[in-house]
Amino acid sequence: MTSLPERPDLGQLRTRAKELKRGVTAGEPDAHHRVLANHPKYAAGPPGHLEPGSFTLRDAQVTVARELGSSPGRPW
Repeated sequence: MTSLPERPDLGQLRTRAKELKRGVTAGEPDAHHRVLANHPKYAAGPPGHLEPGSFTLRDAQVTVARELGSSPGRPW
C-alpha cells in the first residue's frame, strides 16, 4: 500500500482510476489482483465474481482510495 501525499494531485488520482478500469475491462491480471485485494465488494467473493462489464469507474476509484489507505468512515 502506498500513502496519499500531503498535497495529492486529483488529476493523477483520476487517471489512475481510469487506467485501472481499462485494465479490468481488458482482463489484465494485475488490475484484477489490485481490485480483489482492495475493493471490499470484490475481496470477499471468488475471483470469478469480478466481471469486467460490471466494474464501474466508481469501483476503480474505491480501489485506488483503498490502496492509498482510505477506509469507510475515515476522512482523508
